[in-house]
Amino acid sequence: MGKFLKKQCVEHPYRFVIGFFVIFIGWFVLLERADLPVVWHIHCGLDRYIPFVKYAVIPYSLWFLWMTQSMFHEVLRESGENRWRMLAPLFSGLLLILLFCTLVPNGISLRPQEIPGSDLCARAVRFIESADNPTSVCPSMHVFSTIFLDFGVQRAKGYRHHLVKPLARILDVLICCSTMLLKQHSIIDVLCAVALAVTMDLTAEYLISRHAVRVTVKT
Repeated sequence: MGKFLKKQCVEHPYRFVIGFFVIFIGWFVLLERADLPVVWHIHCGLDRYIPFVKYAVIPYSLWFLWMTQSMFHEVLRESGENRWRMLAPLFSGLLLILLFCTLVPNGISLRPQEIPGSDLCARAVRFIESADNPTSVCPSMHVFSTIFLDFGVQRAKGYRHHLVKPLARILDVLICCSTMLLKQHSIIDVLCAVALAVTMDLTAEYLISRHAVRVTVKT
């Protein structure tokens, strides 16, 4: 199965990415509609010290553009092996998050009761809260994907301008912070997402180095 998926990613990247998102979105929608009883109400004493900042919706929303741009970069510009190195652990981690949220339904109750104001940011926050239930929050998919894509960007060699990587790092930090400033996630969700991203990246690196050693021994 692993060899088949790798072949699809290397030789048919669009088919691989589209196929994944069909499965991912379908699972996520079913999980949202199932409305499973929350068994883990996530909270942390540090959350109360993090203020609600409606303007954080700007970097929070930029995640959707950043995710799309990063996906196209990996699919269009990277070689087959590098593409597999990036997308396989990223997609595996997202599926692990869905599996965990299915087996351990979790949620938060950090959101403010009302979002005052009629400005664009206030309206955007109200829209996000109406469309996104405060469940299936740990680990944060927003943060996990951001951190993992940042690893890929920092390793990439295809960027022509030297400012791309530091600017990307700043944006990624702002995106992660925005999830807490909007009260979409607890600091626990964020830390778990960071831990998962690091684990998936190190695991991928270990498997690649192990495979390289085997190939060297055989030759």
